[in-house]
Amino acid sequence: MKDGVGQIQTHCSKRMRVFISSVKATRHSTDAKHIHRLRVSIKKIRALIRFLDAVEPRKARSLHRYFFKTLFRKAGALREIQMNKLLLERFKQKRSAFSSYELFLINEKKRADFVFLKTLLDFDLQKVKDHKNQFKKALSSLKKNKIRKNVNAFLAKRIRKVKKILGGPQYQDGLHLIRKHLKVLEAVLALSCEITKEAELKKLLVPVRQINIRLGKLHDKQILSSDIEHFLATSVVKRPSDLHFLQSLLIGIRQQMASGSGPLKQKLLDICSLLKKNKELSRH
Repeated sequence: MKDGVGQIQTHCSKRMRVFISSVKATRHSTDAKHIHRLRVSIKKIRALIRFLDAVEPRKARSLHRYFFKTLFRKAGALREIQMNKLLLERFKQKRSAFSSYELFLINEKKRADFVFLKTLLDFDLQKVKDHKNQFKKALSSLKKNKIRKNVNAFLAKRIRKVKKILGGPQYQDGLHLIRKHLKVLEAVLALSCEITKEAELKKLLVPVRQINIRLGKLHDKQILSSDIEHFLATSVVKRPSDLHFLQSLLIGIRQQMASGSGPLKQKLLDICSLLKKNKELSRH
């Protein structure tokens, strides 16, 4: 039976294998499924580094967190276009004619495909193997008590940052930053649960994951809205029906985002309060 640290080491090896498999798969196909799988695999490796950063900052710094930063960003640019196309289909409903914006997305995807594949071909998979060995060495010396103490302090700091943004006059402008804080919090919390087996931490993990899903959906709508605005500001829309469709679409997206704004803010405040009620976190 492996102890908590041993499980994390196994988890680390698995994450690296999945990442290598995802890189190889996207070299053959850049469809939405493969790009999503690649980005998720990178996020899970970054979660490991963030966990180590919470427990042993000095060791984490030596791991070169962003050795796959360019690959992640280029895949992200392609993923945004794919999500915009998917969301557009949902909003279109029975509208069968292509709008000029849809044709624009098709051309943008071709360009993003080319840039991503070039980045992918230049990526050095040997670095992944080097990182796996560094991870295992760094993780092998972790102690439960130190994990509990340092992780709780790390999580408490993130909660304070989220509350500060929520208390600001324009909290919606900071939603993406809130999402980034909560994604880090979720990643560190999940790995802490694997090692410490604390029931209290597991109870906190569920609502954090749920709110991150909601924030992710809101983020996708914000990206589509911003992209349409940019398209309308920089392109000549020749057909009046296209212009009407895109303007109506923008209004619909904004209305959906506005209607969920109040309940979402309250949910975020509830999450912060729930986390602060945890005895361990409240000490920091």
